[in-house]
Amino acid sequence: MKSSARLFSFYACASLVAFSHTVLATERSSAFGNSVAARRDGKIVVAGSAQVSGVDQFALVRYNSDGSLDTSLNSNGIITTAVGKGTCKGEGVALQEDGKIVVVGHSFNAGGQSCFTVLRYGADGSLDTSFGDSGKITTAVAKESNADSVAMQSDGKIVVAGNSFIDGGNNDFAVVRYNANGKLDSSFNQTGKASADFGAHDLPRSVALHGDGRIVVAGYTTDESKKQCALACFKANGSLDTSFNGTGKVVTTFGGDGDAEGQGVAAQSDGKTVVVGYATVGGVQRFAVERYKTDGALDTSFGGTGRVLTAVGISGSNAAGVALQKDGKIVVAGYAVNNSGRVYDFACLRYNADGSLDQSFGDHGKVTTDVGDGKASSLAVQDNKIIVAGSAYDGDNNEFAVVRYNASGKLDTSFNSAGSVLTAVGSKPPEAEEDSTPRVSMAVISDPDGYTNVRDYDGKVIAKVKKGERFIAAKPWNQSGDSKWSVRLKSGLTGFMDKTRIHLLPDEPLMKLNYDARKKEWRKLLSKRVTENDEAASQAKGHGVDYNKTLVRASEGNLEALAKFASLAEFMDGAAAEAYFPEAWELFHVVGDKTLAKSVRGLPLADQAGVRRTLIGESAEEFANPGDVDYLQRYFPETTKLLFRGEIVDWTSPDGRYGIRKTFTDPLDLAESKVSHAELIEKATGQTLCDLTNADIGVGGDREGSVLWSPDSKRFAYVASDLRGGRLFRKAAAPPQKTQTTVYQNPEKSFTKIDLPFDQPPGKENDPEIKGAVMGHEFVTPVRWADANTLILERHDYYERLMPPAGSVHGFDRLYEITVSFKDDGTANTSWKLREDR
Repeated sequence: MKSSARLFSFYACASLVAFSHTVLATERSSAFGNSVAARRDGKIVVAGSAQVSGVDQFALVRYNSDGSLDTSLNSNGIITTAVGKGTCKGEGVALQEDGKIVVVGHSFNAGGQSCFTVLRYGADGSLDTSFGDSGKITTAVAKESNADSVAMQSDGKIVVAGNSFIDGGNNDFAVVRYNANGKLDSSFNQTGKASADFGAHDLPRSVALHGDGRIVVAGYTTDESKKQCALACFKANGSLDTSFNGTGKVVTTFGGDGDAEGQGVAAQSDGKTVVVGYATVGGVQRFAVERYKTDGALDTSFGGTGRVLTAVGISGSNAAGVALQKDGKIVVAGYAVNNSGRVYDFACLRYNADGSLDQSFGDHGKVTTDVGDGKASSLAVQDNKIIVAGSAYDGDNNEFAVVRYNASGKLDTSFNSAGSVLTAVGSKPPEAEEDSTPRVSMAVISDPDGYTNVRDYDGKVIAKVKKGERFIAAKPWNQSGDSKWSVRLKSGLTGFMDKTRIHLLPDEPLMKLNYDARKKEWRKLLSKRVTENDEAASQAKGHGVDYNKTLVRASEGNLEALAKFASLAEFMDGAAAEAYFPEAWELFHVVGDKTLAKSVRGLPLADQAGVRRTLIGESAEEFANPGDVDYLQRYFPETTKLLFRGEIVDWTSPDGRYGIRKTFTDPLDLAESKVSHAELIEKATGQTLCDLTNADIGVGGDREGSVLWSPDSKRFAYVASDLRGGRLFRKAAAPPQKTQTTVYQNPEKSFTKIDLPFDQPPGKENDPEIKGAVMGHEFVTPVRWADANTLILERHDYYERLMPPAGSVHGFDRLYEITVSFKDDGTANTSWKLREDR
């Protein structure tokens, strides 16, 4: 069960981790441990969900006391169970006195309706056929409903809590009680079902039982976009207990100033209720614990106010489950952002009965365990040892994760020798073999009837293709199993065709006449389109370009118009980019290789790189093969030679005396091609004046970089970029993307590098938002020379920070204006300004 202290099984959330392994022999795992229960004989049961061949199922794992898998359960210690139609997930677990295991969650019935789902297993792992329908029960509580937590009454009845979707944004707390045989208990609110409505979007997380029969359910409610902790108290008969806060319900912020959620609940033997979760203070989530008296009032003997907030981790944390020790101490588990800022650690805290942290436990009451990237979701106390369970992520797989601590908070090395264990459960479908053929190809039909229908999205026949007629076929994006392929006919009409009726001709060039059809459409649109309402045209207009007129003129081969259209690439983003780049791809095909190459020769280097990006990677055009250099070499050979040169001489100084020469490794490999050598040369003689290689980090599609000369040709800002991306939030994360600027000057006879403090933004060390955040990129770029001795630059830093409990990411940036004033003696002064328009 989730977070109930009475039966040593508790709840929370779920997600990621990695360390000492006990691994089920499967190919790959996507499993989430959501709840843990501890048996008196030392065995440990963890329930959750796991993918089996790509579909989520209930999952159950049982461990021996030493951390090994208990093979008396299903012969290998692991069970996965499919319920209903399609996906299903286990959330909470509880143990019966006779050793049977109850797991709750949700599944979908034949009508596609999400239902409370309860499974009961025998001690050997087989479904208990005396319970419900062969060991399974599904209950439709509302239009949609999901069970999250379970608790066992001493009389064998089963109490399940979860959410019920009513309509719109209205979810209620729902409680269902079953008899021991799985039938609804009609003595509970007459129907076996009860609910609590907090008047908004209400989501329960955990249930616990008091000795007098009261049922408490904790979760949260959302009102005006703000989450608040919510607690409901029901009588044993299913009605709300109005002696509890007058309504049977209480809502609190946990004492924070932002979102708050209840995640776990426990019932003390004296009738008091402990609720844990998180509270937001100054934008940072903290462990939150509250204790209520039997009347629903906060217990001020706990922390002085009835609540305690505890900061854990470098930039946020979430308490997910709670357990009570026999001595009255309160153990809380969850997860916290690791000191790297990139992943989560398991976190476990222990409080004294008065709310103070127990100094005898871990580091002054706190323990965090680096498990790679892990979220603890539940805990249990077993013979003074503390078991924390959740999930672990290693970059490819999610696995069940269990950590066991001694009473002092140290890892219990008698448990799998390391105090922790990971278990792969289920199996992901094998990754499809890489398809080396182009995504888009010429094609003919393969049909014994001599024709094939083309259909629209709804399946209506819109055209027929005859035997021998050429058309373009496009495989679905990232959906290798989809049998419906896009096609474009000679007429320009597009639709769908079954892939079994298509015979690909990958060696034939894509038909130019299809792009010629687009030229006719552009001419029509020129007179009809309202420029201000078109995103791409609007962006172009802001830069003094008539988009549609330029597009039509460019399609007719006008070199000036082609250059102007290509120059728009750097201004296109969002919806404008979605329109611009496919049309640019089509335009280049309309004009053909020779005209395009002629145009590219006259473009500035930055615009040449823009054309390359359009051809190689930024086209979202359905019938294009972006990223395929072989395709470009075949059909754009002259243009490819220009765009993928192994050596460039460019960036001539204003006085015409100097230039920059660069050579590149593997010029056709835009992923890994690097600057192998860079130098300043004298244009007249070709003589090398200064080696720039050490200042050039250029790699990939932005390997060329740029140069900004001062108006008197005595100084230049040398810009190089490494924009290779990677996942920030993993233990072995990629470094941030970087654009760096190095300044060289020629005070007398030769150019030398000037050391400038571009890597030292003022105030960064004391910026509270940056603490615990991970840098995504660091761009230092020159903006302009205000005069021959004054350079204006920008530094744009982008950060992301993990935000418990959902694992969402908060992105933010810092934009600085840097002014460098150069002196005659070769030194320089640098001033910084934090821009408000960031």
